[in-house]
Amino acid sequence: MKKGKLTNGANSPLRYPGGKGKITTFVGNVLEANGITGTYVEPFAGGAGIAVNLLLAEKVESIVINDLDDGVASFWRAVIEDTEWLIDQIEHVPFDYNQVENNLGPEGYIEYWRDTKLRYESNGYKSYKYKGFDFFMLNRMNVSGIIKGGPIGGTSQQNTYNITSRFNRKTLCERISRIAALKDRITVTSFEASDFCKRLTAGDICETNDCLVFVDPPYFVQGKNLYNSYATDEVHRCIAESLLSQNKWKWVLTYDEAPEINELYPEDSVNKYEYAITYSANKRGRYNEYLFSSPGLYVASFDRVHLQRL
Repeated sequence: MKKGKLTNGANSPLRYPGGKGKITTFVGNVLEANGITGTYVEPFAGGAGIAVNLLLAEKVESIVINDLDDGVASFWRAVIEDTEWLIDQIEHVPFDYNQVENNLGPEGYIEYWRDTKLRYESNGYKSYKYKGFDFFMLNRMNVSGIIKGGPIGGTSQQNTYNITSRFNRKTLCERISRIAALKDRITVTSFEASDFCKRLTAGDICETNDCLVFVDPPYFVQGKNLYNSYATDEVHRCIAESLLSQNKWKWVLTYDEAPEINELYPEDSVNKYEYAITYSANKRGRYNEYLFSSPGLYVASFDRVHLQRL
């Protein structure tokens, strides 16, 4: 595959609240500055925006996508294990944002959305790939891609935007095909975060001597309102313990600014910064986030990420 230019743009098929794809070039600079070319790991992958961008641009040899949410993991498994089936399902969706006229109309739109939502919530799937497809469709049809959210355009489906507005069949199929072409370099897992960290430490996931672990847990404050698999206080604490105990790991951690999180990471154990990021879900605007990193990792302001030491 032709090497692409590293970009902050969207190459993931998923829309994700708080997705970090927009700081890809910053992470790419971290990789280059520290001589890391091996594996890029995301324990809370979600839309895996950075991972996908790095792999497509040939900045790393492989990526590891982990997410406890079974819908997320099922989708990524379908991308790399059932690519043709998944694309066929997408091609048979009865609407597209470019399609000015179709046989559904507002009532048909909301019926399609409700049927998908009901299947997903009942969780009676005969195979992970069907769950992965429905997760994908809800991600594209819901406000800001939030699975717990309602449909774009509301239940009337008569607003300027509706469930078709973020469903560009051609673009989405192309994104999936590009990613699937590199499937031999992608590992998808669905472990709980502390279990994943233990497996990573044991070398069951990848070699950690040429690896960057990018940890972006669900928001501490708003996570339970946005995600099906949000992190409890105990999970946040376990994440901190795992990262602080691994002297050989090279890692970057991002979080919404919360005093409880700041207290978990002592100043003498990590590099501590804050930076501004723009949100599009739940709270729109530009807000500061924490960015912590392992002591031996060199990080510096780059592109749109301007770090301020705490």
